[in-house]
Parts: sequence; structure tokens; C-alpha cells
Amino acid sequence: MKDDQHDIITLEVEGMTCTNCALGVTKTLEKAGLTHVHADFASGEVVYSNVSALAKDAVINKIEALGYKVKSQGEEAHNHTHSGGKWGVEQKFWFSLAFTVPLMLHMVFPHTSFINNPGCNWV
Repeated sequence: MKDDQHDIITLEVEGMTCTNCALGVTKTLEKAGLTHVHADFASGEVVYSNVSALAKDAVINKIEALGYKVKSQGEEAHNHTHSGGKWGVEQKFWFSLAFTVPLMLHMVFPHTSFINNPGCNWV
């Protein structure tokens, strides 16, 4: 994507877990001569403008020198299709539903029901 005379580049970065991590990446890339650097730890993305024509490999090396891993294009496509890991979203939903329904049952039955008074007057 072109923005006037600047190249806007987006990298997927693993390992950024807090604001301080993102700030460290941002400051390192700005010191290297990049502009409009924005690192977001929540989405795992680093977006920057490459005015100085710094090679993408050099930028990746600087990020990885900080201890983070930059995903390659092939990994991005693979991880987006299997973003749930071993379990997809639907399997996680059904698993959590099995534990949520018993916790919510007390709201459905009347207040005098056995589910709201489990130790009293069963006989």
C-alpha cells in the first residue's frame, strides 16, 4: 500500500504482551530511522513508514534482537486459518456452554426450588 511517497508496511509480531513491549519496539524502530511507527501488543502488529528505504530484513532483525518473533507471510496465512489452535471457536463454545449452563440454572427455577436450596427439605 502506498501513502504519498512512503511505503506503509505491516508485520505480525509474536511475543509482545504489554504496552512496554510495544513501546520498546516502537522506540527501537524510530531510532533506526523509520517513521510513523505503531506497535500494538493486543493485535500483535507493527506498522511503520519506510522513508529511509531500510530493508525489511533489517527491520525484522531489529525486532527479533529484542526477543520477539516476526511471522513470515506463509505463517500468517496458516495461523489465521487455525487461529483456535487445536480447537476452533465452535468447539470452545460448546465446551464452555457445558460448564456455564449448570451455573445459570438457579436463575431459571423459582426461588423455592431444590436447586436454590440444595441442602434443605429434599424428602
